[in-house]
Formats: sequence, C-alpha cells, structure tokens
Amino acid sequence: MSQRNPHGKKEIESTPSNLCLSLTAQRIKARRDELGWSQETLAKRIGVTRAAISYWETGATKSLTGDNLFRVARALGAEPEWLMGGANAPTPVGEEQPSEELVAIVRFAGGSPGTNPSEVLMLPHTLVRLMGLDPAAPDNACFVLAEGDSMSPSTPNGSIVIVNTSRRELRHGKVFAFLVSGDVRLRRAFKPLSGEGWRLSADNDNKRVYPDETIPTDHTITIIGQCAWRWGEL
Repeated sequence: MSQRNPHGKKEIESTPSNLCLSLTAQRIKARRDELGWSQETLAKRIGVTRAAISYWETGATKSLTGDNLFRVARALGAEPEWLMGGANAPTPVGEEQPSEELVAIVRFAGGSPGTNPSEVLMLPHTLVRLMGLDPAAPDNACFVLAEGDSMSPSTPNGSIVIVNTSRRELRHGKVFAFLVSGDVRLRRAFKPLSGEGWRLSADNDNKRVYPDETIPTDHTITIIGQCAWRWGEL
C-alpha cells in the first residue's frame, strides 16, 4: 500500500518489492546450485566478477539493476519475474514443467505504449491483478527502467517500474511516467494552485539538481501512464 515518507510524499507501493529482495538472492543461489555451477562459472556467463555474484546472493549490494536482472535471468534459464518472487519457476534440471498462463508486459520503447518492445516481462495473472491491472488487457500496461537518482529514495536507479497506460489523467500525489524529448521521465504530480499548471516533482530532495517543473495550463505533455508497481535494487 502507499506510504508517506518523512517529507509527507506518497511513495510508489513498494512493500511487496521489499519482501521479495531476499527471495531474489535466495533464488539466484538456488538456481545456480541446481545447475551445478560455481559462482565463478555464473560470473563468466554474465560478464561480471565472482564477487558481484557473491554480493547478489547475500543481498550485500544494490548493484542488481534492471539490466543486470535480465542478464542473470537469461544465464540461469529463468524468467526475471521468478527471480523477483513471482511464479513460473524455471524447469528443474532433468524434468519438464507444465506451462502456466502468463501476461506479457512489454518495455516502453518510445512512441505508443505497447509498441516496438525491446524486452518483455511474463507475469502471472495474480501478480498483475495485485498491481491493479487487468490481465485480459495487457496493452494497458508497459514497464520502464528508472534511470538516475531523481526519484530516489522511493524509486532507486535501475528499478523496474510497471506503468498503467490506461491512467493518463494526472492525479494528486501519484507518480507518472512521461515522455520528454524521447526520454522517459518519472515524476510525482501535484495539483495546480490558483490557475497554475500541474507541478511535477522529483522525490529526490536535492532540488538544485532536480528542480520542480510546472506544466502550463495551455501546454500538452506526453503522459505514458501512472506508475503502479516497482521492483527496486537488490
């Protein structure tokens, strides 16, 4: 559920993501052990150091960003959502696994949401419903990767953010994904005061680096959708 930080701002629902962090570390190690690989073997397959694998498996680092998560999952023959605590476990070595009904959520790659996908997350129906999304309408969702520290601490750099593209009307205190000059930007929206435009604010308190922005009432901005869920760094 939404919570307020010490500065009174609502944060993206992150409790489930906090709960799955240690599970991600456990599943990386469990799958590696099942495959009979050493940490060094997995490290060479991904292109990182053995120490990085050790840190990921103990939860002692915050370097497992969205891109690294996909690389780990691909090397282990697992789905990223399974590593993050979801269903659709990888096929056990020497066994076959029955298929499970999943929902495809594509990565936003510019243009219209849901088009020209460069990455895809296959999420269980139950998890999609928990996000407040309709599993029967996957085109109403996409995911983006948070880049930079503008939305820290609520959404750290590298976080995977699920966006509800059917909700494009700004709502007070909610985080939205915008398309600005071809780049995806995450900002929290605040209602206008006495004729002013909507104020878009970064959660990072360093306003010198991340100043608030105001959308003029006569100006249009591309709203990708409201952010519904996020997985943070491990």
